[in-house]
Amino acid sequence: MRNGYIVLNDIHYGVGKVPSNLITLSLKNTLNNYDLKASPIHTIYIAGDLTDKLLLNTSEAYKDMMDFGMFLGRYCEEHDIKLRMLEGTPLHDRGQMSLFEKAYSSFDIDFKYINDIHIEYRKDLDAHILYVPDEIRPTAVETEDAIRKLMKKIKIDKVETAIIHGMFTYQMPYESDKKLSEDFFLSIVNGHIHIGHIHQYSNLDRIYAGGSWDRVSQNDDGKKGGTVTTYSNITKTYVTKRLYNKYSTPFVTVKVKDTFNPVELAEEIMQKAYRQSSMPVKINVRILSKNKSTANVIEYLPFKFHFDISVEDEVKPKKLQSSDEEEGIYNEVKRTQFNINESTLFSLITDKAGMTFEEIELLKEEFSRNEVLSKALPKS
Repeated sequence: MRNGYIVLNDIHYGVGKVPSNLITLSLKNTLNNYDLKASPIHTIYIAGDLTDKLLLNTSEAYKDMMDFGMFLGRYCEEHDIKLRMLEGTPLHDRGQMSLFEKAYSSFDIDFKYINDIHIEYRKDLDAHILYVPDEIRPTAVETEDAIRKLMKKIKIDKVETAIIHGMFTYQMPYESDKKLSEDFFLSIVNGHIHIGHIHQYSNLDRIYAGGSWDRVSQNDDGKKGGTVTTYSNITKTYVTKRLYNKYSTPFVTVKVKDTFNPVELAEEIMQKAYRQSSMPVKINVRILSKNKSTANVIEYLPFKFHFDISVEDEVKPKKLQSSDEEEGIYNEVKRTQFNINESTLFSLITDKAGMTFEEIELLKEEFSRNEVLSKALPKS
């Protein structure tokens, strides 16, 4: 008997610094490598924010999103898995998941797109599932009132599972009338409650916030992925575990002084990247430097991976809300993106850093000898 389900949320196709083809690759690889025999599932839930913005149908993000959607449809059809897509934040999803209602018309799958508060009775599970999109009512109180009225209408006191996009009080420290009550949902849900929107994973009692599928910005810390929930017929209990995205995009911050060793800097970047991802295809690097000319040198370091480098110069002491700036003395005044790839010319380092060609050749050799850095060296 299939007693499990997967919840994925905050995938964000179209977000600026994560290539959409890498998002699709990571999702496909994760599902293809998932052991359905060991942990059979009956449903995959996409719990909001599949997209980051309204996508043009000629954009690469749109094509990659549809590519994943069609793969997911075939995956569910092949393995007889039900598929549910919940509307997320209006600013992000903009109703675009409704495209799959037509796209799946020729598929033999049980698919539903939900864009309002809804309670589904699952005959196969003999259970009610509650769905709550983000900002579906002006306030959290009104959302909870609407749920009460719906439960009263269909004459039930509780649901078995809740799939939500939004935020609970414990997740956000600031005041907002949109924060949902943990006590309310724990009182009406027998099993586990899954919520998307906040990108960091967290757990409170039976509430599980899976976090975003990938990192989308600096300070988007922690491991990324979704969750897998199983139910034991013996103990009559649920267990939710994390489904990790091993291909997540690293966002690395390094501080650079006026003088630095390029090899040591590269090694620091690579080590930080590999702590975040087992297969970093693209690395986003933020450089914190007080000297603009020093930071400019880094643009031309000979890395294989593509780097988005943000140069941050000190202007005056200013406390930033960031875990990366330990002393809070950096203020961003310049943000420039550079693509550094196999075609990067070592001679540019000579122009910027005053290195001789002999020194550059030694740098190449050092990269080649270093096990970590050899993966970053441009291929000839």
